[in-house]
Amino acid sequence: MARKPRAKKSKVEPESPAVAVEEPRAIGDILAERYPLPDAGHQLPAPTADVPFEPGSFVAALEEGRPRFGQVPPGFIPVKTDNAAGIRVTKKLWRDQDGNQRSTAALQFAENRKLSRNSENALVDHVEDQGFLFRDHARQWQRDSDPSQQTPGENILDALKLLDEVKQARGLEGHGR
Repeated sequence: MARKPRAKKSKVEPESPAVAVEEPRAIGDILAERYPLPDAGHQLPAPTADVPFEPGSFVAALEEGRPRFGQVPPGFIPVKTDNAAGIRVTKKLWRDQDGNQRSTAALQFAENRKLSRNSENALVDHVEDQGFLFRDHARQWQRDSDPSQQTPGENILDALKLLDEVKQARGLEGHGR
């Protein structure tokens, strides 16, 4: 059996170094070229609140069981969300006027997970005892770190520990993620 002759490989000369090297560009500039923004006069449609689902549908059943949180306020980053307990921990890192790195730890409770009056009062007292204050504009409980007493990371770890305490008080230790 005869072998097929191999195709000749063409030799490609590399471009001269002066042509191959170009100024590095920011990824934002490249994306702006490829995907230009719409005209300033063009308005995007406003997002719809909740899409109504047919009662009894599979999607409606899924949506019903999910906790509904408010939006994460600007500057905050979600750290951990526990769907079973209906609690989300967020953080914000910043520097004060003295240049100290600080953090704001925050707890958001799901709006559709209502507690009994006694449970709610006990939870509010416990969260306030830990130094968290309710900020109505952000719809969350927040605590700023104090550089003389704790590091920014310890502030956030305290918020995560508080989440675990709330789960334990509600009997949800093994649930959620």
